[in-house]
Amino acid sequence: MRLRRDPESGATMLEFAFAAPLVILLIVGLVEFGFGLIDLQTVASATTSGARVGSAFGSGAGLDVLGPNPDEIIQDAVADGLSDLRSSSTVRELWIFKSNESGDVVDEVNAANKYEAVLAPDGSLTGWNSLQETWPHATRATDLSLSIGTVKRDYLGVRVIFEHEWVTGLLPIRAPTWTDDAVVLIEPVLEG
Repeated sequence: MRLRRDPESGATMLEFAFAAPLVILLIVGLVEFGFGLIDLQTVASATTSGARVGSAFGSGAGLDVLGPNPDEIIQDAVADGLSDLRSSSTVRELWIFKSNESGDVVDEVNAANKYEAVLAPDGSLTGWNSLQETWPHATRATDLSLSIGTVKRDYLGVRVIFEHEWVTGLLPIRAPTWTDDAVVLIEPVLEG
């Protein structure tokens, strides 16, 4: 009795040899981008927290002159939000900028404060170094003149720039640098 060999068994093995690496790469890619989106969501939450604080304290009106300035309060709010950021992502910069209604930077040279992240040896954020400070908080408009029908308030934007390293290192593409922006209208300080 002679065993008969199926001629299609070799074709099946060849198809598997071609398809398996693509399926594995697809699964690894999904996992990697999932980790990246988790980090992006953490950064988005921190950016939004900084913008909310900036809305309330953006001009510095009503703050104790001996206490922290508005940008330091925004920096602290962003840093607190970034405390949950995974070790595969590294914060590079924080911008506090004058924005327009659509969220664009009005003047990157003359109306943007940029700070570089100071990192501990383990990669955690420990503070901020000033790179550029061209939008003093005292010049931020918060006027609310309802008596004459005009409202003149600036839009304050907060931007966080960060790099996300691939966790597995198996993707054949360079790790991305991502940014997240949040823009708010600076609230007026009503004194009674």
